[in-house]
Amino acid sequence: MDEITLPMISERAEIPASSTYHFFSDIRVLYKDLARMITDEMSLIAPEIIAYQRWQDCVGTFIQTSAAYFNSDTAARQLLLGPQTAHDIKRAACHDDLRFGAVLSNLLESIYHVPQMRDPILACFYAIQIADTFFSLSVLEDGIITDQMLDQAILGSTSYLANYLPPILEMRNSMPVKHPGRRTSGAGDAGIFKTRKTVSVA
Repeated sequence: MDEITLPMISERAEIPASSTYHFFSDIRVLYKDLARMITDEMSLIAPEIIAYQRWQDCVGTFIQTSAAYFNSDTAARQLLLGPQTAHDIKRAACHDDLRFGAVLSNLLESIYHVPQMRDPILACFYAIQIADTFFSLSVLEDGIITDQMLDQAILGSTSYLANYLPPILEMRNSMPVKHPGRRTSGAGDAGIFKTRKTVSVA
């Protein structure tokens, strides 16, 4: 990433360098904008999740969805999780609005009777940040998010939320019980979300 310059991008895009500098004063500004675009794209797939009987499995599948996205997109993986990316660029992807924390919080509320919490959105946001830390470590060590580090990410996120949620939550609306199957194809397999009934959060 450090070797890429705006003139190189202008040449690849076949546009005048002056036009590139008109929109981006330097390469870091471009990276921040790209990070926000990737986050916007991820937010379009995040709300769909399996209605498991255990909230831990529901959160785990939510985390697995993110891992599958990153493992399928090298650019997103390098920009948001790579060791060469500056903290302020990674931070830009969050939009400072706890959006994904709200998505996960609303998801849990739609499936389970969640007890009252002081700030459920913030708690869910922190749980996601814990998972991202394991994702970043995996990318640093192996270049992708491995199954082993995905398991650690899920363990870290659910263990944190267990400080606020009881081991078992009652499901809403007598939803059909879903039991987690054994993951056989790794974090990069998103096919699971196309073959099972899902719940959408508006």
